[in-house]
Amino acid sequence: MAVIGIRDLEKVFRDYQEELDWKHVMNIISKITSFRDNALGFRLAGGDAEHKLAKFIYSEFKRIGVDEVELHEVPVDKWIFKKSWVSIEAPAKGIIEATAYAGHKPGVVEGEFIYVGRGTIEDYRNRDVNGKIVLIEIDSSLYNSTILPIYEAHIRGAKGVIVTHHKSSGVSSELDDTRYTSDGEYFDGFPVVVHISRGDFRRILELLKDGEVWGSIGIEASTDEGYGYNVIGIIRGKDEDKIILSAHHDAHYIGAVDNASGVALLLSLAEAYIGKSEKLDKTLVFVSFTAEEYGKINTIYDYLIGSYYFFRDKIKDLRDTWLYLNFDGVGESGGPIGLIYTPEVEDFLMGIVRKISGQLKSGVSLSDRPSLWLDQWPGVYHGLSSIALTNRGHTEFYSKYYHTHRDIPALLDVDIFRSFYGFTRMVIDTIDSMHIPPYNIGRIGSKIMGDLNKTLVKRIGREDFLHIISKLTAEGEFLYGLISGLNRGDEVFNESKMRMLRKSILKIRKIILKNLFYIDGFNPGAVDPVYVHQPLQELITILKRLLSAIDNGEQESIRKSIERLPSLSWGRFFSRETYRWMLIKSSDEHYWSKNKVLEPIDLYTILDELRSKSDIRPLTEDLIYVSEKKMSRVLASEGERLSFVTEIISSLNQMILEEMDFFGNKKNTI
Repeated sequence: MAVIGIRDLEKVFRDYQEELDWKHVMNIISKITSFRDNALGFRLAGGDAEHKLAKFIYSEFKRIGVDEVELHEVPVDKWIFKKSWVSIEAPAKGIIEATAYAGHKPGVVEGEFIYVGRGTIEDYRNRDVNGKIVLIEIDSSLYNSTILPIYEAHIRGAKGVIVTHHKSSGVSSELDDTRYTSDGEYFDGFPVVVHISRGDFRRILELLKDGEVWGSIGIEASTDEGYGYNVIGIIRGKDEDKIILSAHHDAHYIGAVDNASGVALLLSLAEAYIGKSEKLDKTLVFVSFTAEEYGKINTIYDYLIGSYYFFRDKIKDLRDTWLYLNFDGVGESGGPIGLIYTPEVEDFLMGIVRKISGQLKSGVSLSDRPSLWLDQWPGVYHGLSSIALTNRGHTEFYSKYYHTHRDIPALLDVDIFRSFYGFTRMVIDTIDSMHIPPYNIGRIGSKIMGDLNKTLVKRIGREDFLHIISKLTAEGEFLYGLISGLNRGDEVFNESKMRMLRKSILKIRKIILKNLFYIDGFNPGAVDPVYVHQPLQELITILKRLLSAIDNGEQESIRKSIERLPSLSWGRFFSRETYRWMLIKSSDEHYWSKNKVLEPIDLYTILDELRSKSDIRPLTEDLIYVSEKKMSRVLASEGERLSFVTEIISSLNQMILEEMDFFGNKKNTI
């Protein structure tokens, strides 16, 4: 495709927006949301609704004219939800409609209802819940995983759990009449767990004020081994370099925004490019994923299963991928264009954003950390550059409608959806026009350097790491300048050398990204991955602050420091057994977590010492010593790898300069 001129970008963006058939988009969304396993909706992996929808998407690719279409089987722990309820038997009879968390086994239990507040260790003081049904208000301001209070109830003998969200403390918590659901992180032996609206929860609390309340709770669902379908379609360009476009089609409830909207965008783009395939240089790979929401039991990592298997099974065919795009929640009224990306594409991305920012009326929300909650992550896990287009930054959707029966087509806005469509078309066409992948590896170096506590790095004897990052930044920035020149049309290479240069840059990108981001074992349930040094750096910084407070006898500072320690920020609200169980399960390596979980340090010992009235200074000193040694080893290992990559980049820079000199070009013309 021809290079898009800078002055033409705004007009091109308008033209792209106007070409979208909004009526057809809404018809597609209406069709997608019509596939349901029960009256509430639900099209989770392996169910009849998900199978029929996958085959519909397959037929749509075929209708559009995509020749290469495949149904890719994904093994899942199938969970087909029918209904759940709370039945009050005394003091008055009544039935409350409930929902359940994906993967939780069916069953009915009956007994006395006991309210245990937020489900923390303090809430259980002087309360015997053995054999009873507990009521818990999930409070995300205290902990970021629903499984924590559920497990605490489990070890205390509760045979059933009724949950709701505490007001304004997390997703879908603002409205009193919504029933939330999500992946369940279910483990064999868990009690029966149901979720009810906050309004219904309050009515039970009112009954409890007058005395004992008895009743039952139940889940009707079927569980079995099964499979879901990824749907893959390919539009061939002139060469094998690829751009992957993706969305997930499974959903809780009817899932209009999350994520019928993403699938509609995916199909609209396939329709746009099928008529332009003879002009495409890059090959476009379209994927509609199953099992994004849920796919496995007995693991914390029970979601992103469809994308995990796609990349596991197909990665050998995807090594020439320049960019991986993921669409999840697009076009919602009032929401911005959310862009979540890997750092090396930031300069490329911002070049487009700056030129059309005046036309993005809903604004742009940016993050340079790929999300662990999106199908974007398994691609990054395999070393691919990625941009996710989402409704990130639109807090109203997540506080009111996310994973509830209120996620309906009426939430979508034609102008915002057109902006997502037009923006994506510009990204694809701009990448397609380039000779060399537009990666600024120097941007990765600058992000790492900006996050480092340089004083700490020097104190632990790893000043060499700062020099390595500085060199990576400089060499990477210089290479990006050369790449920019080549993409502007400077012809200094024959096709054979250009191909070699492309493959070398893709290899560098893969080496860095496969080892750049990790799952923080201290903070299960976190949305964003971390750089390898971050958890230890944060831990050491807070421990040093704690030590200073101990030496100065500052009790308030001691308390605040302990509350801010990684894993104790949530762990202090639960028993040691729950804390340890969660760290172990978070460190288990399943699916897309394999080799990516940074092993945490057990900090509950600080709470043990405090509760026994012991002096915590010796323990704090020991933890600082162990953490600094560990961080030194981490930086040494990371430094070796990044030094190796930097040498490759330096050699590429030299090769390009020599080739330019051969053709009579000068460095300062780039």
